[in-house]
Amino acid sequence: LEIGCATGELAAMVRAEQQPASYEAIELSPAGAQAAAHLDHLHTRPLGELIAAKTITPGFDMILMSHVLEHLEDPAAELRAMKQVLSPSWAMFIEVPNLAGHRKLPIDDNRSHLHFFSSTSLARLLAKEGLEVVAAATDAWLDAHAVTQKSVDVLVRLVEVPPTAERSV
Repeated sequence: LEIGCATGELAAMVRAEQQPASYEAIELSPAGAQAAAHLDHLHTRPLGELIAAKTITPGFDMILMSHVLEHLEDPAAELRAMKQVLSPSWAMFIEVPNLAGHRKLPIDDNRSHLHFFSSTSLARLLAKEGLEVVAAATDAWLDAHAVTQKSVDVLVRLVEVPPTAERSV
């Protein structure tokens, strides 16, 4: 499941290189019409609504979210929704602009960004939602012409909480 697939470039690449059994995506903008050719199914409503309406079936092995989380009003709620649709053996890849990314970019002037993450703040948000960073990178460029803005990429998993040990006094 890709959340925020835009025109479907990532979907086309993943399908060509990895050949997944199926590829679904969510895109709320008109760009989704262009992405539909690369998808098995295009959803045009937010994940929380799809879950509530039972329109989306749990069991996704992978969720991809690139440059979407910073646009959401409640990123923690989206992470909780994402956890609801994952299969038992899953992976989640999240990429956001790196607030601490480059000395030539003192601020993120994209007015549609509601949240600003560093690798630390993203890891804290994930931990609060019971997710753990398995791998992280902060050297990925947003795109070829945005040479001053780097991204934070993380691969996450559920945190396994050990059972509480019995205590004797």
